[in-house]
Amino acid sequence: MNLFNKIVNVDLQYKDFEDLRFLTTAPKCAQGFKAIFEYFPCREISTEIPPPRPITKIWPVPPPTTIRPSQKCGRIITEEFFTLANEENSSECHFIIEKLSKDVCELVLNFEQFHLDCNLEDLTINGRSFCRINRKTVVIPVQDAPTEISYRSKTAETGIRFVIKGFQNFRNCEVPLPPAQLY
Repeated sequence: MNLFNKIVNVDLQYKDFEDLRFLTTAPKCAQGFKAIFEYFPCREISTEIPPPRPITKIWPVPPPTTIRPSQKCGRIITEEFFTLANEENSSECHFIIEKLSKDVCELVLNFEQFHLDCNLEDLTINGRSFCRINRKTVVIPVQDAPTEISYRSKTAETGIRFVIKGFQNFRNCEVPLPPAQLY
């Protein structure tokens, strides 16, 4: 579809966001794209109201530590960029990272601070221990289930034991090709 000098309206009434992609079939000429976006305020519409969104189901069910009142740190994360850290004097933390969108394929975790005593402390990501890390960045493939990150300590050591800055990557994911059609 040729969009030169065309006006295109995109209905975002029931959407939180919309990805727009521009592709060119012309040879590269380093001109790029130009688009003008205009916001139109909401107006009353006499159409049927859509049903409310279903509550996000967490599968597999997180361990009971997420609802134990004595747990001082942890949360459910749905943001693209996030920071994980144990709060001071916390012996347990449990974080659940839900995909920002269906396009997220991996979590990129940058270990800013990581001072664990592997005999007394443990950080697990989806059940895999990450006590001794010899690299600063870890990439975790993401499936449909939320990613669970847990920290447990058997020591009374105080202070910040770890700070991890991460983001949900959906930009560099391989898009699966549709199956070939036989005619």
